[in-house]
Formats: sequence, structure tokens, C-alpha cells
Amino acid sequence: MLIDFSVKNYKSIKDTVSVDMTYSQRLPNGYRDSDVLFFTEVKKHRIIPFLAIYGANASGKTNIISGLASLRAFIINDCNSQERPFPYTPFLLSKETKDDFTEFSIFLEKNGNIYKYLLAFTADRIVNESLKKVLSDGTESLIFDVKDKQFNIKVDSSYNLKTIYENECNYISSFLVKLATRYVGFSDDINAVYDYIKNDLEVYPNNNFHESFAIDKAKIVNDDDFSKAVKKISQLLSNMDIALEGVNCNRSINTIENGETVNLLTSPSQRMSWRKKDSDKIEMRFDSFKSIHKDDQGKSVEFDFLTQESYGTITLFGLLGVIIDVLGRGKTLVIDEIERSLHSDIVRYIMRMFRDKRINKKGAQLICASHDLHSLDDLQKSEIAIVKKVNNATILQYISEFEVRNELNFYKNYLSGRFGGLPNMVFDPNVMED
Repeated sequence: MLIDFSVKNYKSIKDTVSVDMTYSQRLPNGYRDSDVLFFTEVKKHRIIPFLAIYGANASGKTNIISGLASLRAFIINDCNSQERPFPYTPFLLSKETKDDFTEFSIFLEKNGNIYKYLLAFTADRIVNESLKKVLSDGTESLIFDVKDKQFNIKVDSSYNLKTIYENECNYISSFLVKLATRYVGFSDDINAVYDYIKNDLEVYPNNNFHESFAIDKAKIVNDDDFSKAVKKISQLLSNMDIALEGVNCNRSINTIENGETVNLLTSPSQRMSWRKKDSDKIEMRFDSFKSIHKDDQGKSVEFDFLTQESYGTITLFGLLGVIIDVLGRGKTLVIDEIERSLHSDIVRYIMRMFRDKRINKKGAQLICASHDLHSLDDLQKSEIAIVKKVNNATILQYISEFEVRNELNFYKNYLSGRFGGLPNMVFDPNVMED
């Protein structure tokens, strides 16, 4: 689970901005017996399952999510300043920062243990990289710190960690990545942090998922059964009052030799995807979707799902496949513009899924940026963050930082400007004049 993510000197972010997933308010009466999942407790840390980020356009919501995506990409792509450029895009509106380093920090739980990982870099150099393990008494045990050349990993004495670092990293690539990928089994702690960032953290720039990708995601937690995955997505669509009896999908697979020329043209009613089967072969998948409706006589009528259903229905199909995977495996989903093409009640339904003990049984989390304000009054103070700009730089505040009751009408008070984060607009009737 994600406990905290911090970013500094990145795009519109100048000073440190932290996405804190800690439950930071008084415990509600009867919370143990409630179906609402207020938090998951791990080693005295109360970690919330859901966070909604609100704010005006261009306030920096997307840049916060982009920062987390950039950290993940840095790790899984094994960035090397001489071969794969670092995601270095500093805050440019201050002399203090435009040539300074960018810093990402992630505080996470994996396998019942808690870790803090920090990565700081310029365009061509890792300035600092460190990993610490948080012990039961709250103290921190250093695993490594490349800035000070400290390596406290308990390993076979035949390994010289300083030599490994200097030969394979030396400030131009990540020590965490090298140890996790080239020395598999070398350290359980290293592997746990790498595995969380690579496999348990899903970060997306918007709610726009390829339908075949969504089915493949849902398959993972449905016994790798294609039909079960489609049925589960279809069932959720129906539960959300989408006027469907069901959705069917037929997948045909063609295996081609690597380098073979093929015709990739598909019809508007078909989706194509592919995956590498082995070093010599590529598996091409062609999915045809049909939706089922009832006519006025109660008979089933088949529609072409991709051309005859609404854009919102198709969008929701893709999102639900990802959500099924995240809830089924206890992952962290971070997504911008979750409300894209969706009714506000559907957005609230999705939020409720992550906040319900009966559905979210494995500690899954959803962090979303949204302009859908109608969900505000469904949430707790700890679950609402407001992003705004001060002196051209992005800052983030939680509703819990304001002196307000949890029962407050957050929607009304947000629109009144009490929390900030509203667009500062000027209506000029003369703007179209010559």
C-alpha cells in the first residue's frame, strides 16, 4: 500500500508536495462494525483506501500524478542518464530551482513491512538514492544510501556492494533497480520495494483504457479465464444501471513470426492487441464485442458494442477491467480525470467500491484527480485534497487541515471558495472585439 508520495522541483511543483494516505482524523463511532473501510492498519499506520484530488484546471493535479508515474517509469525502465534520459523537468519559474535537482520520495507498505525510498536527480546524474526500513518501534534502519556510500544490506560476504555500485551505477543509474534485476534473491527488502513499484502501483494519465487491455487485466483475478473476465465486467456494468443484458467478446488469435509483415487493418467493431509470445513469435489478438439488449417483446437483440453503445459505456467497460484487477490483488490505482464521460453517480459508485470492506478485502487503494464535485459530501476529511497555485507553484492541502467538522457540506463550502482550488476567471464581453 502507498502511505505517502512526495515530489519536489518537478513541472509546476517547486517546494515539496506530499500525497499523504494517512487517516488523520478522530475515529468515528462504531467504525469497527461499519461496512465502510475507513483505513487499513499496518504497524500503527492507518492507511486510507481512497483519496480524491480536486482543483482548478492547470493547478497541478496532473503534475502530481505525473510525478508518481515518472518515478515508476524511472524504476521499471531502468533509466540510465547516458542511454535513457531521466524524467528531469524542473520548476522553471524560479532561479532557485531551474538548475536544481528533482526529488521523488515514496513511503510504502509491502508484505507487512514499511519502507522509505528516495530518488533525487538532475538531467544527467543521480544526486541521492536511499532506502530505509521502518521498524516496529518507529525507528528507521538504513538499507543503502548512495550519497554517503553506505550499504547495510545483509548479504554473502563475497559480494562487495561498493564495487557493485561503482561498476554498475556510479550516479548514472538506480542502485535499487540493479540489485533487484541483476541479483535476484539478493535482498528481500530490495525485491519488495521494486516489486511494489513495478507490479502493485498502477498509474494512468486518464480514464481511457483499451477494451482488450481491460479484459486481460480482469482475467488475472478470474482464473485466467477470458469468458469469466468479460462476464465480471458485464455484471458490473449492469449493476451500475447501464441498460445492458450483457456483453460478449469473441477473441481470435494469430501467431506470427517476429519481423513478418502483416495487414493490421481492423474494422470499427473490432479491437486489436498483441503480445510477445517468445523471442521469435508475436501473438496477435482480434476482439469482437457484442452487447445484448431486450426488445419490447423481451427478446434478446445483439448490438455492436464499439459502434452502437455510448462513449461513456465503452469508457466504463475499460475502467472496470482495471478496477477488477486492482481490487482483486490489493494494488494501488492512481488515475487522472476519472470522471471522463461518466455520470457523477457512477464515479461515486466506484469510490464506494474501494471504501467498502465487503468489496475491498485486500487493501486496494484508489487515488484520483477529478472535477466531479458531487462526490465531495460522500467522503471523509482525510479523503479530500485540494490543489491550487501560490506564487505560480502547486501546493496541496487536505480538508482535514482546515478547522471544519467531518459532517460539513464540503460541496457547498468548496464552491464558496472556503478551501481554495477554484478557477480565478475574468468574464470580459469585449474579448472578441477587434
